[in-house]
Amino acid sequence: MQGRHLDQTNKATVWEATLSRAGPIGDAPRPTAVPKEGEELGSAKGHEMKRPASLAAAILFWLIALAQLLRVLLRVRVTAGSHDIPLWLSAVAFVVLGALGLWLWRERRE
Repeated sequence: MQGRHLDQTNKATVWEATLSRAGPIGDAPRPTAVPKEGEELGSAKGHEMKRPASLAAAILFWLIALAQLLRVLLRVRVTAGSHDIPLWLSAVAFVVLGALGLWLWRERRE
């Protein structure tokens, strides 16, 4: 009988937490994972968050950063219409894109 009481208490706690996470009026409550016995509600213990979109974006940023670096190292001339694009702009793009990729990679691992 006591096990049944714990189950009902646990379900009530999960439902209350789900309702408290609901957004403005009219939004449906967000689903939540049922914690295991002895685990607090909302703890991420054992539930690693994987962000595949962050990984894909980080890889894309790094590939574009690599292309910018290669442009600087190989001194490739780029012309847009009648304007030459300076090499220093590619160096700046390399640093910015590399930093964005690193930022997304670190965010994914948290």
